[in-house]
Amino acid sequence: MRQRLAELLSRSPTRRRLVALLLEGLTRKQIAFEMKRSGHTVDSHLKSIYRELGIGDRAQLMMLAESLCAPPRFWGLLRILILNNREGAGSFRDMR
Repeated sequence: MRQRLAELLSRSPTRRRLVALLLEGLTRKQIAFEMKRSGHTVDSHLKSIYRELGIGDRAQLMMLAESLCAPPRFWGLLRILILNNREGAGSFRDMR
């Protein structure tokens, strides 16, 4: 399942950003604001991720994502790299 999440996130900068914001602890409304999307769009992305991974909720997604990325002290840096869309951001697989 970790491999499937890594592949899923490596294919989609939008999903990578969404998961990074989730890991920061933002709510659905805050994520929608940060991404300049509607709450419905954020929900659609999340439901799609859940379905593709065969998981049921945000907590399971966060546990999976945490197992792929850097320790918590680097989440802020990870978010900056993703939000600035820098070349060095790579995928969550690269952030282990």
